[in-house]
Amino acid sequence: MRQPCGSEPTHACGASVARCFERAGAHSSGESASDTTRFGTPGTGSLHHLAMEWIRTSAGIQMVNVPYKGSLSFNAVVAGEVSAAFVSVLSALPIVKSGRVRAIGVTSGERLDVLPDVPTIAESGIPGFAAENWFGVAVPRRTPEAIVRRLNEITAAYVKSPEVKERFEKTGARAIGSSPQEFEQLVRSEFKRWGEVVSKAGITVE
Repeated sequence: MRQPCGSEPTHACGASVARCFERAGAHSSGESASDTTRFGTPGTGSLHHLAMEWIRTSAGIQMVNVPYKGSLSFNAVVAGEVSAAFVSVLSALPIVKSGRVRAIGVTSGERLDVLPDVPTIAESGIPGFAAENWFGVAVPRRTPEAIVRRLNEITAAYVKSPEVKERFEKTGARAIGSSPQEFEQLVRSEFKRWGEVVSKAGITVE
């Protein structure tokens, strides 16, 4: 049984990635891209990598994954080593606001209050796109239902409190606090969604 606490979208920063989104529409009319975009990620198989592969396979564009350690992929965008990367809103917001990099799109299903002028990637030409880190509370499978319900009540009340919601929203995250059943459904849907991305992109374990 599980209790989801919240989710945190990332956003794409860079320059060439903007053209990738624009070419998504061109791909649907039979055109193809001739450029190859190098994108940075925290590693093969990370959410950042899978999200970019989703864009690549959906838009029919040429993109190459350049794995870095942790947040170094964002540093690579700032330094011009790669054209784009997915970065957490909290990490990138100060540099985006400084004008050193440009936020291209957010991975959530809706625009973010902290970046109201940045479209979702779905809006930019990849229908149905949504990729978010989510956080939750898990307990052993045989935990008594009464305990699960009580933990759910306490956790949901906390993350839905005005103070916590405000703190989440300032970082671009969302407080959820749903039921164990809804969280289980989310986990199952995520396995299916990303399994399809991995299969379509031909990603293998190195």
